[in-house]
Amino acid sequence: DYLVYISTCFFPVVVYFIGEIYENTNVKFKKIYLLFLVLPIFFLITLWTNDFHHLFFKKYSIYMNEGEMGPFMILNSIYIYLLLAVGLYKLVKFSIMSAGIFSKQSLFIIIGICIPIITNIFGTLKIIDMTIYVTPICFSLSLIFWSIAIFKYNVLEVSPIAFQNIIDIISDSYILLNEYKVIIDCNKSFLKIFHYDLSKLRGKRIEAFLLNSDKELEIRKFERLIDNSKNSPEPINIIESFDDLDKIFEIVFNKVMSKGRFLGTVVLFKDITEHTKNLKQIEENQYVMQRQAQFAILGEFAGGLAHDLNSPLSAVQLDISTLQKYVKSDKIIAKPEVKDVINEMIDNINSSLNKMTMIIAGVRNQIRSTGNTEKELFNLKEMINGIEILFGSLLRKNNCSIDNSVDENISIYGEKNKLDRVIGNVIKNSIDAYVENGRKGKIFVFSKIHENKCIIGIKDEAGGIPKDIAKTMFKEMKTTKSDTGTGFGLYYSNTIIESSFKGSMTFETELGNGTTFYINIPMVKEEL
Repeated sequence: DYLVYISTCFFPVVVYFIGEIYENTNVKFKKIYLLFLVLPIFFLITLWTNDFHHLFFKKYSIYMNEGEMGPFMILNSIYIYLLLAVGLYKLVKFSIMSAGIFSKQSLFIIIGICIPIITNIFGTLKIIDMTIYVTPICFSLSLIFWSIAIFKYNVLEVSPIAFQNIIDIISDSYILLNEYKVIIDCNKSFLKIFHYDLSKLRGKRIEAFLLNSDKELEIRKFERLIDNSKNSPEPINIIESFDDLDKIFEIVFNKVMSKGRFLGTVVLFKDITEHTKNLKQIEENQYVMQRQAQFAILGEFAGGLAHDLNSPLSAVQLDISTLQKYVKSDKIIAKPEVKDVINEMIDNINSSLNKMTMIIAGVRNQIRSTGNTEKELFNLKEMINGIEILFGSLLRKNNCSIDNSVDENISIYGEKNKLDRVIGNVIKNSIDAYVENGRKGKIFVFSKIHENKCIIGIKDEAGGIPKDIAKTMFKEMKTTKSDTGTGFGLYYSNTIIESSFKGSMTFETELGNGTTFYINIPMVKEEL
């Protein structure tokens, strides 16, 4: 019994420090820890000398219901159970955090704890008649369970806790699936980003995560990628956007192997939202630079072509004017009705020549201004006229027309080429929408001044925009065009209006009817 008393007094201290080390991974010895040994030493001496004072046992018996506890035994019991409770709490808590409440190492620890505690409670409360020898027998059973947990399942291995702490501070999120695609663990970043409760997620199949996501990832696709990663020598990567989180993730599927056996899959979510935005910005800048270079070349080409065309046109106009003078004079002898026909033909030729001159000038000005990055004060009506001239062939080809009711008195200060490009892009989209839906009709361009803003409207009756496209119209590069669309135009157009004009783009659409885009530009002092 004297030998048993040694373990009775000091074992709870050992359990407490095992739990402390398991929780904090690296615990350095401090002199203050020696205070934990003061009471055990005192109680041990009291037990060994109990025959002289009976302060520990008033009456000693091997039968627990016959013995009587002294005051020191009550204090010792309180101290022992307090240390056991704290130490075992730390041990069980972090064992569960490391491997889960249903892991084998946690179950063996819990069973080993429960056997002697429950037995002693029954004996102390005299519910069951037993001897004091039941306790060491129960602790022998506990040692068997704890030995299995320690040596077979590495319950005292502190690296999983340290590793978990490292994983939790990493910004990338992950979930760990077992071989049956059941979620067995994840890190804090995953719970924070996706707004999940681990207790409701752990033990559920992967569908529990996928079905609760507004992204509505294809479950079969996700499971297929998990299966493919099992047989792939390298991790499998995909890119997915989550609209409800306004984030874009690179999702990496990586198998977990141990001694050639497949244990499960780690699914890593790398947040690449900012990187993607920066990449888009770089692509946009490159696009702008390429376009500017192209328009600079086109501007030179257009200037030369316009000069080459204007020269023969001027000569033709001069000859026609001379011919007209001769017809009106008496130098050409012809019947009056013949002269009338000739004069009518000359008028038609002059009208056509003037129109050709206007088209050449309009195209030249459009191309030249598109490459220009300087701010200027320009008339909105004249700019729309230029766009109409430039799109003339495309409009006629697709049985469309522009109804230009823009106020002639509105002038805007800014980079004309950029606004020209935005309006031209919206008109081009309207033409494509008419063609896509097998319709023909007008594109209405109008304007008004409201609350010191110039509002430019472009309206079509081409059938409207589907809801799934409309809800992210200016947020992502999405398109309604089945084959040729990239979605870059409107996304980029909105960026231009926001950055270059401090304005905004909005739209109204009715499926089956049509769409109206609004370009809102503040009228600053320079404009007025």
